[in-house]
Amino acid sequence: MTEQAADNRDNVLSLEDIRVTFGSGPTENKAVDGVSLNIERGKTLGLVGESGCGKSTLARAAIRTQPIDSGRILLDGQDFGNLKGDALRRARRGIQMVFQDPYSSLNPRMAVCDIVADPLRNNSDLTRDEISAKVAILLDQVGLPPRALNAYPHELSGGQRQRVGIARALALDPALVICDEAISALDVSIQAQIINLLQELQDEFKLTYLFIAHDIAVVRHFSDRIAVMYLGKVVEEGPALELCARPQHPYTQSLISAVPVPDPRLERERRAKASVLKGDISIKADRGCRFAPRCQMRKIVKRESGIECAEVEPDRVEVGANQYSRCHLVALEQKIAG
Repeated sequence: MTEQAADNRDNVLSLEDIRVTFGSGPTENKAVDGVSLNIERGKTLGLVGESGCGKSTLARAAIRTQPIDSGRILLDGQDFGNLKGDALRRARRGIQMVFQDPYSSLNPRMAVCDIVADPLRNNSDLTRDEISAKVAILLDQVGLPPRALNAYPHELSGGQRQRVGIARALALDPALVICDEAISALDVSIQAQIINLLQELQDEFKLTYLFIAHDIAVVRHFSDRIAVMYLGKVVEEGPALELCARPQHPYTQSLISAVPVPDPRLERERRAKASVLKGDISIKADRGCRFAPRCQMRKIVKRESGIECAEVEPDRVEVGANQYSRCHLVALEQKIAG
């Protein structure tokens, strides 16, 4: 049994030991390497990490547009990963995605009414009038005026286009909505509006979200739980407030220390104390801890325990109430404290 395989009755989505590999031999890239996550019904799981860490690949694997090497995908308790044909088509109604670029994800030759109606035409038995009525309701729910029905994507602003994408995702009343960097292409003021909209929709319709972003400050504000991903591995996971208040993994600490604060004096103090990462995400160990080449704590681990972080894979250890981390230093501190 995988480390998070358990009672899935309260989970809309359960990913168990998911692995996705691109290439082979010297060019092999373990984009997702044994990731297990649970998303509780009506909750938001924030998935955060730098670009290239595997977040979007994991999302595509979850909706089965990216084949996986191994693992299980459970959607509402159903083995979603092994469904085929009509059974897969029906199940896919329950998991929808809002994409990063609200322009390229919409067909420029289709009017908004047709973009939002398209899932209903292909996956429901509603009549034409019923579809038109539901499309109008959906646009109102996402804050678009009736005149947007006959508009084309190029006639809308970025925020309006993303609202169309959200309406399309909600058309089939999904159990889970995956927001893959859904606000990163928008202006800051528009980002806040879209996040507020997503929260309002979650409260009204009891939606469940997988919210993917690289900005941990946004993820902290929006999520119930946070999973921090680095080069295909989830290195830390826990309740959003606790994880951000008491981050255990050096990578999580670096992400949080990089979040700016509005007060100039406090920002200067923050920068002086910030844990600055050296190198980039393309530098990784062939085995052991993926973060070892950039971690400033590996020398302490070597001195205190004799473990070479780049050679030995760290275990997943519990560091608080339902909070977990993969780090040799954390495990060493737990051992000393216990």
